[in-house]
Amino acid sequence: MAAPQQTSATDSKFVKDAVDVLAGKGVEQARSGGILTKNDIISIKLYVKQGLALPSVLPEVESFLNYKSIGVAGLEPSDVKVLFNNIKAHAISWTAIEDQMLKQSIDLGIAARKILSTGGAIVEIIDEMDAAVSGRKKLGVWSEEEIAGIKYTTDDGLISTEVGYIIKSMRTDVLKQQSKTQELANMLKRFEVELAGGQLADGPLLTGLQGQLSGMYDLMVRNEFVKSIADDKVAITEKKERIIQLDKDYKHFCELTATGIAGGLIGLAITGGIFGSKAENARREREAVVMELAALEAHVLNKENLQTALEANQKSFSNVHNRMLDAEQAVNLLKKSWATILQNIDASAEEFLDINDAMSLLRFSLAFQEVIDPWAVVKDNAGDLVIIFNEALEEYKKNYN
Repeated sequence: MAAPQQTSATDSKFVKDAVDVLAGKGVEQARSGGILTKNDIISIKLYVKQGLALPSVLPEVESFLNYKSIGVAGLEPSDVKVLFNNIKAHAISWTAIEDQMLKQSIDLGIAARKILSTGGAIVEIIDEMDAAVSGRKKLGVWSEEEIAGIKYTTDDGLISTEVGYIIKSMRTDVLKQQSKTQELANMLKRFEVELAGGQLADGPLLTGLQGQLSGMYDLMVRNEFVKSIADDKVAITEKKERIIQLDKDYKHFCELTATGIAGGLIGLAITGGIFGSKAENARREREAVVMELAALEAHVLNKENLQTALEANQKSFSNVHNRMLDAEQAVNLLKKSWATILQNIDASAEEFLDINDAMSLLRFSLAFQEVIDPWAVVKDNAGDLVIIFNEALEEYKKNYN
């Protein structure tokens, strides 16, 4: 019986460590707190604002482009209108994700309080059972084998049945929260795939907005619509290549994070993954290179409005995509946390059915307390997640809205 109790306590520590990381309090953590950090949220909302500002009806698109026809299939105003409307639709879809993300942070605190309340009640009931009371009196006096000889009374048997039902009711509550987290994960994945392309579990392979935009931009290049200052060409190419390399490096950090989360190795997820200093340095360098690239491109002469719009959105797409990867790994921490508490509840329910003596009951009480204790920290950190989210919205409204 000692082995499952030890496992439950160890697994439960993952829950505390995971939510510590989400709140920005992980050991050796460089990444700011939040399912999405404050900077992530503001950047995505700026992308949304930029997308919503694009013209969406043909006369407006023609006015924006300064031409009604350009003689190149794929670059006609009707073609551009399709791309712009796809970008706008994608931007609009963010509102639902934002609402779900805030709700998830609030629900996390509610769920933690419920786990603490129900779990605490279970421990209190167990500690007041006749066998537990008698067993505690003999601790330090009798051997464990002798205490194990104290069996359930008739009342204990009835109470244990009710306790079993209460433990199972916790499972139902956690399943509801797990479902909500999965819903958020699905929404984030769809947003990311619709942006960058890929395969959804419930849909076809998508080209994504990045692919659509790149195809149109390539058409402009092939037809010599893209004009650049010669002296800046080499520097611009170098900056773009550096961004591509940093994106590859960052993807590697995300893979290490996913490996750490899946294995319950918070240390690996932090030091080797997106929460560590290497990833933070990559993020900062990438942002710096993007700014340098923007400054160089500002010197490019004779830009057409379409080129400007495509390049602006191209930068935004890449930026938002990386932030989506961040959010997906953060939500994976929550998914693993729910899976952990479910595993603990199932193991506890199964173990409790086999108990009928004082020593086993006392051991179970201690082990179950260790299962629920980490959720006190989760409750506090969930409040921090809500604060981070609201602060980001307020900062965006103050500076950009």
